[in-house]
Amino acid sequence: MIDPGAFVDALTARGYGAFAGVPCSYLKGVFTVLERTGCYTAAPHEGIALALSAGHELAGRPAVVFLQNSGVGNLLDPLTSLMLPYRIPALLVVSMRGWPAAEDDEPHHAVMGRSTAGIFAAAGVETSLLDGTKDDLDAALDRAVLLRDKGLPFAILAPQGTFGPGEGSWGASPAGLPGPSLSPEAVIRAMTAEVPDAFVVSTTGLISRELFRQSDSDRRFYMQGSMGHAIGIGLGYLLAAPGERVVVLDGDGSVLMHLGAAALAAGLRPAGLIHVVLDNGGYESTGGQLVAPANRDWTAIGQGLGYRNSSACRSEADLVTALRQAAGRDGPELIGCRVGRHHGGLPRISERWSNPEIFTRAKRAHGAEEESL
Repeated sequence: MIDPGAFVDALTARGYGAFAGVPCSYLKGVFTVLERTGCYTAAPHEGIALALSAGHELAGRPAVVFLQNSGVGNLLDPLTSLMLPYRIPALLVVSMRGWPAAEDDEPHHAVMGRSTAGIFAAAGVETSLLDGTKDDLDAALDRAVLLRDKGLPFAILAPQGTFGPGEGSWGASPAGLPGPSLSPEAVIRAMTAEVPDAFVVSTTGLISRELFRQSDSDRRFYMQGSMGHAIGIGLGYLLAAPGERVVVLDGDGSVLMHLGAAALAAGLRPAGLIHVVLDNGGYESTGGQLVAPANRDWTAIGQGLGYRNSSACRSEADLVTALRQAAGRDGPELIGCRVGRHHGGLPRISERWSNPEIFTRAKRAHGAEEESL
């Protein structure tokens, strides 16, 4: 097992001075160290992190990009159309979820777990799978430096347990804003009470697990994995079923990852859409690493994107009012909620429902399964 501080020291000793990425719990200790360096940029999307590194390289500052292997898909476009054609070097540190044993992780990591190394190989990117020893790390970093001098990318693949543990950091409330007075549990409780008949799409991680704990139903689609795409699923469902009321339960990091999907939802103006964003300022499922930028004004964001109505809620009374208004008028609505952390001990949905079962029962609840027979 490699000490996170020693790893970052080894990077800086080889000239790397800028860091960007999207977090993973396997790299939690490393992110704790990075956030304290002042040289780390929390990117909303892996492709953006890689573009940042290209900019750093343009300014003569070697950069490192950190990501979970589930985000390799987001990385491929700038990797293959920017870094490789322009011969811009990149050092990638990629956690290996769903590998070597897919059954030891959540089901949505299985495909990328077995595919990560092959994807990089197909793109012509050399990789090194770390074994958790200092000698192996030094050899990998030395190889990365050699390839950097040739303008080539290099990917370090880090299985679970490669790096020592660490606790994620949670920043203070954004400047000028009060701390959260809402809990995630209260947001979901209010949503189920005020819009009880809605079809609900919930984002990956603890938000889906909390919805499952409180209000499991066939009219729930728990989106495990595919971060940032809950609003796309909810929008697609509503466009195909325009008489429905759809609530999308989202997270701040998820919305920012694919903000264009929210802009699309706002622009198409589906009357039955309520988009509820739980903003806790961190990627809680991976250890609490910070989401940037810190000052998010959801009322202004909603207005700027073109939602019919938007609001920011900091109390349960505010939220109940917003939900009641949303349930009684045409959307789309964006409701941003400043929340604290989830309580521990949330059940894993996969212990009750498989991913295909989640899809099938939600489809059956709408009647689509019978219609397609």
